[in-house]
Amino acid sequence: MMECAICYEQCEPLSMPCCGKEGATVAYCRPCLEVICQLGGGVGRCPTCRQCLRMDACRQCLRRRWTHPRMCQGHVFTLKGSQDDGVPSITENRGQCQMCRQMHILVDQGMCEACNLGRRYVFRYECQRCHRLQRIPHPMWRYQATPTDFSSSTWACHQGCGDYTTWRLAPEDVGQVPDMECPESWGRREEWLEQVRRLRHSGQRPETSPRCVVS
Repeated sequence: MMECAICYEQCEPLSMPCCGKEGATVAYCRPCLEVICQLGGGVGRCPTCRQCLRMDACRQCLRRRWTHPRMCQGHVFTLKGSQDDGVPSITENRGQCQMCRQMHILVDQGMCEACNLGRRYVFRYECQRCHRLQRIPHPMWRYQATPTDFSSSTWACHQGCGDYTTWRLAPEDVGQVPDMECPESWGRREEWLEQVRRLRHSGQRPETSPRCVVS
């Protein structure tokens, strides 16, 4: 038994497929990881290394060779923490994203993780060159070292520049970025884990993050 680094309860730690090592002193319980994945619409991030994870079919279904999530309803994303609940795995379905057309790991609806995130959270960004605002269906905030810095990656400006420029979130939209998806340098990791901790202790099934389009 170890103490979960999120909810601080004693648990049988899960073997993390991304960064878990024998003798590791940081452990996470199954209910907390299920909350993290549910908040991300089925795909969450490891609190340690930020690898994309999902909860696979439970051990009982794997023994029966039932591997599709639809074949083990009631065992996936439960908060009971029984030994037969889902097990974490790295998302590895690689293919061409239907949105950006690039070869990436696909997480949902034939799209990569970044395009899925951009589809759910369409924010306004300020162009570094013309300083006009533009809605961008891509998580450009990921490339901002701080909420006020301009991004390290570019996107096409359709507001007058006619060129690829760097961007930063409109100040009014910064607070809409999910804590789980903020860069580590933003310092919002503890807010994310506190949300997971609160949902874990409440015993409630978390709501999937809604689509957010800022007009």
